[in-house]
Amino acid sequence: MWHDTPETQECIACKQQIPKGASLCPVCKSYQRNWKNHLQYTAGVAALVVLMISASTWLWGNARKLLLYRDDVRVISASTLDSAVVVNRGDGDVFVSHLLFTMPGRSSDWTAPRLIFDEKLAAGQFIRREFPKLKFEAGEVVRGLSVTEFETQVSRAANGDPCLELVFTIASDALLREMIQIAGPTLNTFPDGGYLEYWGLSGNSPIDVPLKGTGVLFRDHRPTCHA
Repeated sequence: MWHDTPETQECIACKQQIPKGASLCPVCKSYQRNWKNHLQYTAGVAALVVLMISASTWLWGNARKLLLYRDDVRVISASTLDSAVVVNRGDGDVFVSHLLFTMPGRSSDWTAPRLIFDEKLAAGQFIRREFPKLKFEAGEVVRGLSVTEFETQVSRAANGDPCLELVFTIASDALLREMIQIAGPTLNTFPDGGYLEYWGLSGNSPIDVPLKGTGVLFRDHRPTCHA
């Protein structure tokens, strides 16, 4: 059995002989003053609590994103006479593929203009793409035709008549409102539809945003087109 000598003392924790006056036991690493050991323990517990809170906050934030994540992609404006503007109001990035206009209810003499985006769109951002220009530089909107006459003109335009061009718009497009205001009730129109395709965060399958609007017919100003 060991006994204290003038050069040694007993460790308060492990009871081993250590140099006299030592503040830290070289065997068990315990401070020789109890208040220091309590302080060390308290600091360790506090660090553990902080770590647990940080981990919980991180887990909650990321779980919330995954559980409450939403896609919200919208077409602000779209007209084949000009361009299409798309906004991402969702919680994460999306990949915008393309926009397609259609002529619902028709089994023949139809066309389907497609506008390619193929671009990533960050949350809160807009993207704009221009449609190809009309095949003639100056034209006028067709109005005042009978249903039969207008249908004939639409069929000619759908089959590539160089003097006629079909113009597709969504219902909220500013250009459509202007044409309606200028032409008045005599404006000849046809219903159009379509969709915007994009890929969301999951990427398992594409998401389609439906489009609905009104189409009009443009006629070239050249005298040969009025013959």
